[in-house]
Amino acid sequence: MLYRVKQFFLALFSKITNEDKEFINRYLNDEDKKIFNRLPTHEKKHSLNVARYVLNHNKGIDDFYIRASILHDIGKINSGLNPIFKGIIVILNSLSEELTRKMQFIKPISVYYNHPSIGGGIYRDIDRDISYIIENHHNYTITDPIIKMIQEADSKN
Repeated sequence: MLYRVKQFFLALFSKITNEDKEFINRYLNDEDKKIFNRLPTHEKKHSLNVARYVLNHNKGIDDFYIRASILHDIGKINSGLNPIFKGIIVILNSLSEELTRKMQFIKPISVYYNHPSIGGGIYRDIDRDISYIIENHHNYTITDPIIKMIQEADSKN
């Protein structure tokens, strides 16, 4: 629970630094950047933290996987999923996931649950390998080590 409170406040006050911009420029191409920059600041910061975690815990990892880590939540573009709404959804989900899932007629709730498939769809015609990673980053039945690595980084950030 303390982790979620910390995550909430970090999201509320997140900023993209010059160091973040350099990181983005190093790993994303121009098309990626156009798409990535449509995310709200708190989602960009989260994605950068996930990518840095992957980088720091996997020395010598291919740049492709850092790119995939940065883009993993791209399905949250235009979601209306701000930190306050996301906090409410997390609380509702912990009380009754079944009931919360029934409220997917509310766009931010729908995006909360479906952003992997939304993001996979965005990238399907751009890069199928990236699309696969995005689409499966919440699929915990997959044994792909890259996806497992992103899942671990995502859960810690």
